[in-house]
Amino acid sequence: MSKVRAMNTSLISSDAHWAPTIDAYHPDIKTAAEQASFFISSMAAGLPPYWLTFSGIPGTGKTMLAKQIFEEAKKHNPGRHSLWVPPGASGVLRDEDRRPYCIWLDAARFATRMREGEYNLPESYAPDFLLVFDDLGTDRDKTDFIAEAVYRLAASRLGRWTVWTTNLTAAEVSERIDNRVASRMIRDENRFVSLRCGDYALRKKP
Repeated sequence: MSKVRAMNTSLISSDAHWAPTIDAYHPDIKTAAEQASFFISSMAAGLPPYWLTFSGIPGTGKTMLAKQIFEEAKKHNPGRHSLWVPPGASGVLRDEDRRPYCIWLDAARFATRMREGEYNLPESYAPDFLLVFDDLGTDRDKTDFIAEAVYRLAASRLGRWTVWTTNLTAAEVSERIDNRVASRMIRDENRFVSLRCGDYALRKKP
């Protein structure tokens, strides 16, 4: 189910050349780095937002790439200089009115907050410029409570810049989380990158 769409660079200016720093050159890592670069270049060019998913076992570099995207994306957030956002017509400052952020969301912390009663948490991230969800699928969820929350989060992020990292394949996301989430990760303009290079700490260095 995993796939990476061909990159259309025709609408991206030649000076949009950011690239993540990598210190390993397995073909999958190079592909993932190229996709990270294109993600930021598309963002800088004002192209329609999409999702980028990095999949692979622990130690392949998924989180490392996501962190670099996260830091670089802050420069392109149109709300980064906003100090105040006026409330809606009701006079109440709603989630959708607030300044859009770049959000880093760890799967374990997301699950804890949901279980502690932040039931509106998935929808609260709908207006944010970028959301990075790290380690999707690491939480043990016997009741599907967190899986449903992840689906709600995904639904709120349709058409917005979003990065997912996961140890699961697309098929496993479908089986363990939600087939609707897995489907959206690979359809339309969204990109799913599989890193099959093994744990960096255990790989032979050149």
